[in-house]
Amino acid sequence: MPFSINVQDINNRMTPAGLMITMVLLMAISIAHITVGAMYTHECPQQHHISVYLVVCGVWCTVLLLVLFYCMTYLNEIPCSFWSGAVAAFTFCWFISGSFWTFSIYPPNYNSTLPGELYCNKTLYRFAFVTIILTCITLVILLVVGCCVLICKYRTRAVNTVGTPSATTPPPRSGSSVEFPVVRQSRLILQ
Repeated sequence: MPFSINVQDINNRMTPAGLMITMVLLMAISIAHITVGAMYTHECPQQHHISVYLVVCGVWCTVLLLVLFYCMTYLNEIPCSFWSGAVAAFTFCWFISGSFWTFSIYPPNYNSTLPGELYCNKTLYRFAFVTIILTCITLVILLVVGCCVLICKYRTRAVNTVGTPSATTPPPRSGSSVEFPVVRQSRLILQ
């Protein structure tokens, strides 16, 4: 069953200017992928898939950003469905393929003047290499931050529910008072 993410939730966490700057930055990177891949299409006989990887990656990301912008602007939601999973799977597989093609020839031969030797253009190879490394670093940072957010939410929920009598807790005996020192301590910490 498809569901959607309300754009207001995103806007509450990120300012519209911050969201727009992020989208413009990602669009510039996508256009750079297309440009570098197209300019050096036949400049890497050592691994001709690198330029194809860059062009497809750039076009794919540009289309995704335009669809995302349209959904956020006009539909006021980001639809999440089977197609989102398929898009994510293709993006992941394409990234792995590009990484394999790029790293399989490391270090490449940059010298195109040697007869009979396969080479790869320095600009093309370094651009692909650096963008793949930066993407990996960004994904690791997002993963760590996401885990920290989940841990903080879990701990906050655990602190708020500690000491709260549950349905299975027997009622206190008459005439006795029940104290929950953990709750009292957590309130002091939160204040």
